[in-house]
Amino acid sequence: LATATPATGDIYKMKYKGMSIALAVLNSALGGNYVCFGVFALYNDPALDSALDISLKMALSIPLDHVIAYPKLSKSVFGFMEIIFRNHIKTTMALDTSIFMQLMNPVHE
Repeated sequence: LATATPATGDIYKMKYKGMSIALAVLNSALGGNYVCFGVFALYNDPALDSALDISLKMALSIPLDHVIAYPKLSKSVFGFMEIIFRNHIKTTMALDTSIFMQLMNPVHE
């Protein structure tokens, strides 16, 4: 997340390809109905909240014009947004207003 944008070369290959793969894997895990997510809260396990927080930060760190420019990245980012709104609405509604508005901006545009 903190790496600088490469001055030369393909930014997708250098930076966004890994992010796209990570979000795609998380999309499969969160959207595949493999786990009962209520168990995490029952046992006070912060793993799900940590994964959602980091992946949300990762998705929001990518400028919207770059998301739209790369189809594979776009599929991963918008797929993650769909899953977080569909399956984890409680977490989404607990977000800070500015972060929530960042999530809604791509939907608006």
